[in-house]
Amino acid sequence: RPSTQCMAAVDDFLAQLERVEKLPPSRKASPNAQRGTPKVTPKASPKARTDSPTGDSGAAVTPKEMPPQAKPRLGTPQKADAKRGGTPSKTSSKAPPKAPPKAPSNDAAVRKKAVDKEAHEKAPAKNINVAKEILPFGFKVLGPIAAGAFSTIVRAKHIESATEVAVKTFANCTGEQKEEHDRELEVLRMISDEAHAHIANLLAEYDSAAGTHAMLTLCGGGSLHSHLGKLRKKQMAMVEQEAAIVTAQMSSALQFLHSQGVAHRDIKPGNVLFTDTSHQALKLCDFGFAIRCGDNRLKDRVGTLYYSAPELLSGGSYYGKQVDMWAYGALVYEMLHNRTAFHGTTQDSLENRIRTQGGHEDIDRLIAHSGKVSV
Repeated sequence: RPSTQCMAAVDDFLAQLERVEKLPPSRKASPNAQRGTPKVTPKASPKARTDSPTGDSGAAVTPKEMPPQAKPRLGTPQKADAKRGGTPSKTSSKAPPKAPPKAPSNDAAVRKKAVDKEAHEKAPAKNINVAKEILPFGFKVLGPIAAGAFSTIVRAKHIESATEVAVKTFANCTGEQKEEHDRELEVLRMISDEAHAHIANLLAEYDSAAGTHAMLTLCGGGSLHSHLGKLRKKQMAMVEQEAAIVTAQMSSALQFLHSQGVAHRDIKPGNVLFTDTSHQALKLCDFGFAIRCGDNRLKDRVGTLYYSAPELLSGGSYYGKQVDMWAYGALVYEMLHNRTAFHGTTQDSLENRIRTQGGHEDIDRLIAHSGKVSV
């Protein structure tokens, strides 16, 4: 039989149940709740949210799934590390204080100005707008021909007469370079009075703020150097009849120069220009090393090594006219054989060959080897 205490507990429970049933529905509570027993209910997935912290609109994130730190914002160190594919840094997302702005410096501008000045002093001709400078004189630039540090040559046309010329512009300069410009212009002025048929004569001369512009005879047939280069690609040399024409006209030009007391001092194929592509007429050009010396001896070493006479390499004085004739002979040899009369793998070896093989005793052998040329 149940004990008296057990029966009392059952009676008490039934009394409580009767009181609960008499209460309104909103105040009813589970007997377990009255006694403090935890309520066990099955878990249900909460409704999905489109603004979930994970950014995935297909599933919600419960509090247990939240990361220990909030997702970093754009621009924080964590985001930058993530973009680089590395582990997010543990530094604070707070941006470090900005360094005070540096005082503006003009060092770069000063350096650039110094470099520009140095470049202008070394190559003033490159800064000249020749087209703008010669337009007031009635000339229009058609295209470039050659350019150097202190002078440029362009092809131009006189607008009124339609005459085409070569314009050599001498940039304003000082010192030794100015002396060389003055010497070249002096020679051009003197020899152009005669207007020799085989010399690129000075036709006109103009001065501007940038320099002096010398209008010279234009030769449109290219240089002898270029012509020999094309033949060399075909493993050919000039035929004797063609070489004879060049030899005779060059001889005429040199005879005229020497009669005026002028030495050219840079005779070579590059300074012999054909008037047209028929290669029947030529003109001697580039008087940059030319000097009015008469029969006086000279000391400065100028010219092109392949066509330099032995006395030029000795370091002593020499006669300008004889040096021209040596280079002229080397040019004739090159036309007939399409190779230089003297060659070497280095500058020293080339100079040595000119000194040792260029003596007077070898002149007859050199001429005989070159072949006979009728002029």
